[in-house]
Amino acid sequence: MRDVHGKEEVLVANLHCCKYEVLHKAVVNCGYTIQAENETDDNWDLCWSDLSVSIERVSRLKSFQRLNHFPGMLEICRKASLSRHLNRMCARLPNEYSFFPRSLVLDDQLDDLIGELKKNKAKIESGATNVPTYILKPSGGTMGRGIALVQTLQQLQEIPDIGNMVAQAYVPNPLLLDGFKFDMRIYALVASIDPLRIFLYDEGLARLATDSYRAPTADNLRSATMHLTNYAINRGAPSGLPQSASSSVATKRPASEVLQAVAHAGNVSKASLVNKIAAIVVKTVLAVQPLLAHTYHTGLSVGANQQTSDQQPCTHWGHIFPDAMSPNSKTAGNRPVAPSFDTPITTNPCGCAPSKCFEILGFDILFDEQLQPWLLEVNHSPSFACDTKLDHQVKSALITDTLQALKQTSAEKAAYMEHECKALAQRLYAPASSALPSRRRPLSGLPRSRQLQAAAVALDDMAAGMRRGSTSSGSTYYSGTVPSWHSGSSGGEIPRRHNGPGGTPEQHMGREGGIPELEGSCGLIQGSGPQPAGQVHVHRYTQIYPTQSRDMAQCYARVLGVATDAFPDQRCQCAYCGRRREGRLLR
Repeated sequence: MRDVHGKEEVLVANLHCCKYEVLHKAVVNCGYTIQAENETDDNWDLCWSDLSVSIERVSRLKSFQRLNHFPGMLEICRKASLSRHLNRMCARLPNEYSFFPRSLVLDDQLDDLIGELKKNKAKIESGATNVPTYILKPSGGTMGRGIALVQTLQQLQEIPDIGNMVAQAYVPNPLLLDGFKFDMRIYALVASIDPLRIFLYDEGLARLATDSYRAPTADNLRSATMHLTNYAINRGAPSGLPQSASSSVATKRPASEVLQAVAHAGNVSKASLVNKIAAIVVKTVLAVQPLLAHTYHTGLSVGANQQTSDQQPCTHWGHIFPDAMSPNSKTAGNRPVAPSFDTPITTNPCGCAPSKCFEILGFDILFDEQLQPWLLEVNHSPSFACDTKLDHQVKSALITDTLQALKQTSAEKAAYMEHECKALAQRLYAPASSALPSRRRPLSGLPRSRQLQAAAVALDDMAAGMRRGSTSSGSTYYSGTVPSWHSGSSGGEIPRRHNGPGGTPEQHMGREGGIPELEGSCGLIQGSGPQPAGQVHVHRYTQIYPTQSRDMAQCYARVLGVATDAFPDQRCQCAYCGRRREGRLLR
């Protein structure tokens, strides 16, 4: 594909704020060219950053560009804000949000924590076991830094600064693996926030502590390698198991392998455990979906005022009502269409333009002895450091599958640049007499001042030129029409990008130099038993929202309805708030 100047178009990735080597390699293997650090050209196709992004950053995105973060996602990736949102939802739907340990935000709920610790004093003096324990975590902390366990008020007073921390209840009786406490890092992809689309990755990491587990007491509260599973803490522990050991004894193991062992020991199906984890992921994102949708569309609204290619608002019922059903019917509605393997994962099934943002989230899940999964925290930039062979296998495949699922092509950029050039030419060279008469202002609508009249006529001519350029460019993204490939027409097939010398993206993963498969691992979802009819798989991703299960769809619709009602009305003109007001009028 060549641009308007005849130059060969290539996919360019901006990795200026990404430090992980494995990601740089995966980007190159997927056909991208990495932009030089001293290059300031903003016509890249993909930006992958280890840092969060702002609304202003999204407003500068062009229609063909993709960014690996949503603005506002820190609302569930900061421990304090996550606690506030889930506590709010738990107060309204206690049965649906019982997967999150009790969490107190300090200093706001310091009195509640002090009251709980005072109760423990009498229990400890009486010799009681299993005294309630709280883990204090910095709200924005990572890698286990600044974490402390407390049972008494005196232990709390020994912590120098408890401001901006969260006191999370210690999960009693955690499930053990070979006598060690463990949790699992589960990866989920938010491909679109409005309409919401979430995918669960087929592999993750189980992380083990390095000291044999004992219930927390005053004697072992400071033993971080016993009670904490953070790899950064246990990596340098002298009692840690060697990383060269087999996968059955290493401190990191494939999550699918561990989940299969847990299911076998508990005499339950692996699919049932995966479904519980998927429900936790979906409900956590649903708690903040209205806020994220508003924030995302606010950025798009600002960007639309700065670019010539504005997008039309979507009128799909799934955008107006949480249950994606027409207000005239409670049983049949315009349900989203599941994406096919050849459809970009950011494509919206309702027909509007693909999401400019996507995000990989890392969910830390802990099981107790009753096989109840608990959500510990959410990571907006899960670590892609590769200290072991298992790290490289899982994370390289995760990144590669994500990039291939995006299916970016140079044709998108070429169409955008062609449209911009035509629109610019129309604005600069179109004669005033060629403006559409029907778009002219009536004489009564013109100001009385001659100077202002001339300015109004010039603006009308400019707007007419922009409309003609948008219509004649043939680029469906920028004129508000539905792209042909949304309807499945043969003329709208998306050309696949080159993934190396020969072969499809799927074949490329299996060639020498590609991503090796995990030996003896069948994934979290694949091989876990009968799958629901119509379940969508894109590479090793499985769509978990919207769900194909009617019962879970009704549950999620109720959760999203509560979250939407809890989100205060905003006096703005973004697409989400506009649809929300329209939906209330229609209902």
